[in-house]
Amino acid sequence: MVTRGRGGACIAGLALLIGGAVGTIDAAPVSAQETLRVGTWAMPGGRGNPFTARGTPSVFTWSPMFDKLTAISKEGDVVREFAEGWENVNPTTWRFKIPANVKFSNGEALDAAAIKAVLEWLQTDAGKTTPVGQWIGELDKANVVDATTLDMVTKAPSPIWPKRLAVVMLPAPKAWADMGPANFAAAPIGSGPYKLTRLAPESASFEANETSWKKRANISKLELIALSEAAARNQALLSGQIDIDTDVSADNFATLRAQNFTVDSVSAVNTHGITFIQNKEGSPWRDKRLRQAANYAIDKESIIKNVYGGLGAPASQHAPPIAFGYNKDLKPYPFDQAQARKLLAEAGFPNGVDLVIQGVQVGLTLSNMYQALAQQLTAVGIRTRVQIVPVTEFIQHFLSGQFPPDVQAFGSASDFAGHLDTGVGFSSFYSCAKRGPVYCEEAEMPLVKAAETEFDTAKRRKILSDLLAMNRDNASLIFVAEQTNNMAHAAKVKNFRNAAFILNHHEMRIER
Repeated sequence: MVTRGRGGACIAGLALLIGGAVGTIDAAPVSAQETLRVGTWAMPGGRGNPFTARGTPSVFTWSPMFDKLTAISKEGDVVREFAEGWENVNPTTWRFKIPANVKFSNGEALDAAAIKAVLEWLQTDAGKTTPVGQWIGELDKANVVDATTLDMVTKAPSPIWPKRLAVVMLPAPKAWADMGPANFAAAPIGSGPYKLTRLAPESASFEANETSWKKRANISKLELIALSEAAARNQALLSGQIDIDTDVSADNFATLRAQNFTVDSVSAVNTHGITFIQNKEGSPWRDKRLRQAANYAIDKESIIKNVYGGLGAPASQHAPPIAFGYNKDLKPYPFDQAQARKLLAEAGFPNGVDLVIQGVQVGLTLSNMYQALAQQLTAVGIRTRVQIVPVTEFIQHFLSGQFPPDVQAFGSASDFAGHLDTGVGFSSFYSCAKRGPVYCEEAEMPLVKAAETEFDTAKRRKILSDLLAMNRDNASLIFVAEQTNNMAHAAKVKNFRNAAFILNHHEMRIER
């Protein structure tokens, strides 16, 4: 069993070996009253309801006020957050140890019964429809052993169940039940180091939760400010209106560094590209020769240079380099327009074919990528048109698997936020196993299923490596670029850490 402690972890049975704990820094005096201002590109569509999305930009609003049992480190490992430890007591049962005497900010107990209540709501008809409810759909039941011990029983062996819990934020269950999801979203209650005091369409304010189990440094207030344009966030950072920009454009690096700002670049949790939709009868894009042709048509190096400011690398697969199972031996599709035209002709389209891509409205970089892709695809005879839609509209289409009739692909490819595991990426999103699948290649499913139940780490890594190789050949995506996640902060912000988009607000210090 994995146990909490500054000095490391011990392991028994099939438990995972976990890294260091959080929340162990010394608390600053309560009189320390510093405010940290964070710039992001949007507020959550679900406001304060932490089950309505996974990943950015919502996590920037939710992570200060909600705890999770587990977390994902910047290296892609599952680590302890609220849970003291866990062990796999039999193939379908994970036992979690919970700290004693912890409360939500409203005084409710955060114990095994509270966590069971959260999980059981996610299993209701309403909960199952949420992105987080779908994410933990393999849960059968949760059993309280005692106040500090909770067993979670899965429907089938689940070697990565602790990773899945890294996206399950914990709202106060009694308040959730009394208020209902809609009212709770307007006045959310958690156990994190900060409490929400104001939630507006383009900003949010937080104050310190003095009862939190996480000790904080000297930041007693948080301000989250949504600025959709990169240029506006950059100007706000330079002028001191914000202290952290959570998505910095590469063309601003030199200016920021020259003025003593720190640019923090880490391997991103996704790759950029375009996913083909294969659930439409009669779609020509079911022919993998067309999908391969689209990959040969793309000059990835020029896109990385001209769109991403030289950051990142050509993508060879849909997993990012920090994901478990990443296949380092795979090579990107080369830029070969002649081969692209040859494959088009072999697929029965010597005069070209039409492609409509649904793009996501999340910033200038993606918009420029879509434009570059459309130009390069059209140049070989894949006549491409891009439809840009809001993130909320895209999520509805993706979760249901139902896109508009004329849309044959969507961006921006794979997102490993919250798990950094290739197997989860396939079973939850990019295979026939997804509820409402958009990409379904039956030949890949034996490997997808094998990865879902293999507890041996080395064997599971090999399964996923082979799966990625098969998926590359099937060209499920237009693989474009392995990305970096670029943030920047003022010199006065100390001890900054970005772990898969989760910021350590409570551990940061402001030094003037």
